[in-house]
Amino acid sequence: MASRAAALASGFAVMFIAYAIRYDYGALLPSMVVDLSLTELKLGGAIFTSYFIAYMVFSPIMGGLTDRFTAKPIVVMGCALMGLGSLMLSFSKSLLEACMWYGLAGVGAAGTWTPVSAATQRWFSRERRGLALGFMIVGICTGFGVTSLVTPYILDAYSWRTCWLILGVISLLVALIVLLAFQENPNIYLSGKGHVKKLYLDVDAWLVGVSYMLVGFAILVPFTYLPMYSIKEVGAGSWISIWLISLIAVGGVAGALTLPALSDRVSDRRRVIVLSNGLVVVSSLIALLKTVEAVMASAVIFGLAYGAIWPLYGSCASEYFGEENAGKVVGFWTLFLGIGSIASPIASGALADATGTIASPLALASMVAALSLLPLTAIKRVKALKST
Repeated sequence: MASRAAALASGFAVMFIAYAIRYDYGALLPSMVVDLSLTELKLGGAIFTSYFIAYMVFSPIMGGLTDRFTAKPIVVMGCALMGLGSLMLSFSKSLLEACMWYGLAGVGAAGTWTPVSAATQRWFSRERRGLALGFMIVGICTGFGVTSLVTPYILDAYSWRTCWLILGVISLLVALIVLLAFQENPNIYLSGKGHVKKLYLDVDAWLVGVSYMLVGFAILVPFTYLPMYSIKEVGAGSWISIWLISLIAVGGVAGALTLPALSDRVSDRRRVIVLSNGLVVVSSLIALLKTVEAVMASAVIFGLAYGAIWPLYGSCASEYFGEENAGKVVGFWTLFLGIGSIASPIASGALADATGTIASPLALASMVAALSLLPLTAIKRVKALKST
């Protein structure tokens, strides 16, 4: 019991810093663009793209290594690389350096969610797996919720470089915590042989992956555009950007602790995934009402979905393909998520430019989230990949 609690606490800390580093970038970008003399805002987007490309490419690798060598060394390495990347990013003097070091942080991030989710699933039975992963998501929501409140004060008092320095130091400390405290279930045997070829040819794995890609595309739109939309097109004050992220975080905590737990009690988790993805559809449509109250309600509903989606999809890995393959499966699905996450800002930004309104990307997010439900309905069988 103590080992399982230590694993949960360590995983919470990992998720906290991993997603603080990921989502604090948006708040720091305006200052970075000026200080690094980037002539166009889209060049700042190139830095974030370097992170996601590294994250997408290395997640399957980290997943395979997790199933071969266990999660602990992978998570320690991941947090250390995130810390080093963030520390060095604080000293960057050019676009190339910033892309390189934030890309390194992306490599490290690939060693966080995939191995932590796999290790967490191995500690819990089917009846508690969703709730346990939901607790990890509380760490994510707490991470970006806290940084959204603290970062403006650090920026005012110091600079964006100080923010990255602090995040880097915290990540290195979390690596030490994982090294000392993180425990894995000794009753799960990992052969390390895996069945990568079978996985890549499995229709069910591809269907879930496509759904994951589509909802990942949709999820990133409100994160990117909802604060800007509320200021420019709804007429809210500049304070709204901080409040919206905080509301998303609060909704995320509620969603992470309720919907995944509900999925533990139903025979087919896809039913609850349909509910969570449907909330993304609803939240985007509510925002189109163009009132401050509607935008704030949209943020809370979106948060509910955000907090639930990741543990719901993650818990399907062990359920469909076996605990010993959870790392490879989550890593494989993260490839799809990366494609959606990279395509989302490009497509939604182009649509906003073409239509002259930020409402159009929000409408697009609603449609894509609805489309994410279709692949799930096509899954006709649930099977596990057996070791041979």
